[in-house]
Amino acid sequence: MQHRTKGAVAGLLVSAILMLPASALAMTESATDPMPTVVNGTSKEPPAEGLVAVKVTRDEAIAIAKKHFAIPADLGEPNVSTQQSRTGASWAMDWQSPSKSADQVFISVIVDAVNGNVLHYSYSKNQPDAALQLSYTRDEAKAVAEEWLAKLVPAEYRTALRMIDSPMGVSYYGGSAYEFAWMRMAGEHGVAQDGVSFTVDASTGQMVGYRLNWQADTTFVLPEKLLSRAEAEAAYRKQPMVLQYMEFAKRGTDEREWRLVYQPLTGQFEEMDQSGNLIDWDGKPVDLTRLSEYSAVPAPAKPYKAPAKPLSQEEALAVAKAISGQKSEPTSSNYSENGESEKRLAWEFSWFTEATEDQSYSNSSVQIDAATGLVTNFYAWSEQEPFAKGEKAPVSLADAQAKAVEFIRSARPDLAGNLRMELFDRYGSREGDYQPPSYSIGFQFMKNGLPVANREARVEIDARSGEVRGFWSSGLEDLSKVEFPSAKAGITAEEAMKVFLENQGIASVWSSFGEYGEATQTMLVWAPSTRLSIQTIDATSGAPLDWEGRNLIEATRRPTDIAGHFAEREIELLWARGVFDLKDGKFNPNEAVSVEDLARWIILARGLRPFYAYDFYGARGLKAEAATELSTNSASAYFGAAMQNGIILPEDFEGIEDLSGPISRELFALWASRAMGYGRIATMGAKIEMAFADKGQVSPKYANAVAILGGLGIVSADVKGNFNPQRSLTRGEAAEILFATSVQR
Repeated sequence: MQHRTKGAVAGLLVSAILMLPASALAMTESATDPMPTVVNGTSKEPPAEGLVAVKVTRDEAIAIAKKHFAIPADLGEPNVSTQQSRTGASWAMDWQSPSKSADQVFISVIVDAVNGNVLHYSYSKNQPDAALQLSYTRDEAKAVAEEWLAKLVPAEYRTALRMIDSPMGVSYYGGSAYEFAWMRMAGEHGVAQDGVSFTVDASTGQMVGYRLNWQADTTFVLPEKLLSRAEAEAAYRKQPMVLQYMEFAKRGTDEREWRLVYQPLTGQFEEMDQSGNLIDWDGKPVDLTRLSEYSAVPAPAKPYKAPAKPLSQEEALAVAKAISGQKSEPTSSNYSENGESEKRLAWEFSWFTEATEDQSYSNSSVQIDAATGLVTNFYAWSEQEPFAKGEKAPVSLADAQAKAVEFIRSARPDLAGNLRMELFDRYGSREGDYQPPSYSIGFQFMKNGLPVANREARVEIDARSGEVRGFWSSGLEDLSKVEFPSAKAGITAEEAMKVFLENQGIASVWSSFGEYGEATQTMLVWAPSTRLSIQTIDATSGAPLDWEGRNLIEATRRPTDIAGHFAEREIELLWARGVFDLKDGKFNPNEAVSVEDLARWIILARGLRPFYAYDFYGARGLKAEAATELSTNSASAYFGAAMQNGIILPEDFEGIEDLSGPISRELFALWASRAMGYGRIATMGAKIEMAFADKGQVSPKYANAVAILGGLGIVSADVKGNFNPQRSLTRGEAAEILFATSVQR
């Protein structure tokens, strides 16, 4: 296990980490060295021998947790565990309400077992609707985080902290929440793994996540020579950018899309040492020339042809035996049918051998797709000693690669012509002190001459016998029906790197390297800044993208034209939720809102999912012309969701000639009333009194809806006391009403 995870600098203190159970974070570094030591030199003292002694008792740790956090008494006693290492010790405590509770609560706390500092806190509650409400702006949430910073973080630590300037608004990990992080500073440079972070619920303003990490007794050794920023950026530009396909999920939907992107050869934007070399997880230079060496896997002489019907148990077993080399009957056999719209039929056979004096325990398993007759997963495990340092493996890497190619061509002929093999594999090259008893040979799927990200296969070859000991693939079974976009890029690889450096850039930080949870080396490196978390560059538009394919320039651009507007706060909160898209950074609050925009907004504001399968032509009362316009509109999935949920009805489209045109205030009052669950009241025969001076101008079918919004204080009269029912609704007015309806439950 590496001490540092790949991309740790760019993804420092992510909320996904904050939401892990306490047991998963129990090895957090002990925080006992607030003031860093920065010296000139090139060495670092090794970690002390022996485990760190526990000085805080179990009961004291529980008392510390209850002192800082409101833990309901009805949650009872926590589950408790303790962890010790050569660098720290901690107590982990988990509280949770009974699993049958309607709103189940989970609370996790980690306390340093040496000094009593709180290292981690997380709170979650099974209450989906609450996550949809946004009641706190980013500045208001930041004030909450700063209050907790003063409460939880020792004063001597706070003097060494610098807040990370991130323009991102709301995090979508586990609901809508704001994230704030402070990095530990050592001299003029940040410490990549150290600092504090807070997650604040955007609905309740409650602090729901906290983490403190502070490496103890660390000496930060300045190298004799430092790269200047200009030199570092020049060296960083040499990192090859690879044109490839990548899949993204459309936000709030089950829809997925493939896009053409640029990503570095190493898979992420790696760190770089002061010599200008990109370095890997262990702090050693990455050999980019060798990593770029690939070999196409030739297609088999005989094209693959699927069987006429699914394989029987006997037929599948014959394939499994051929794959695994087993001669005896299996110790278990399983058949499964899985999937929703299309079932996947599979046979799985396993062989187990108990350990005896003469032989060791072994276990092998083969899974066969019954419809295709192809192996989808295979492993053969037995107890094997790793090679001693300096011991030469009987099977060379080249021989193992040839064996892996042979296996692919015979066992997976459907893939053979579409894969390329990595000739130099960092993970299977058997370099370093640990010499594994097998090679792991990687293959990447290709389409239109380009690699497909995260679609790969691996074959494990025994380094002693040369036998195939395993095969697995990731996502390759789902690519047969995919229509990939054109392989023509709109920008060059050099331009893609320029986009990265201009929008995220690199910074000099201290980063730790080592194995088995212990840092053995701390280096000053150049690494992606913490400002953004760019995952890849769109090769068509040149936009920097995050992990879910969002344009980070647009996602971080706050509305520039809402200051002083009566709905400024509501617009900002809904924008932070991702309800609104901006155009050149502007919301245009005084322009008329279109019907199609409003359909999209009301679904997103209510936390509903777009519905792509709605049958507009089968909707009773919807004319053919309207059905055609709705089904072909860019917001058709949102209209579908609105109609499926009874927010918009077919008769509402009478008189609407253009979905990109405006909508009246009284019609939207009806949609808003239905969205809040008042649809039956809005259409009842008895009329509800309203206080507007122009109430006589409100159309009868909208009167109760207008009265409902007026009675709830969601809409108010103008200076003349009028509602202006037929006037076009503005975007700012829509935001004000949408926000009110999203918190009315």
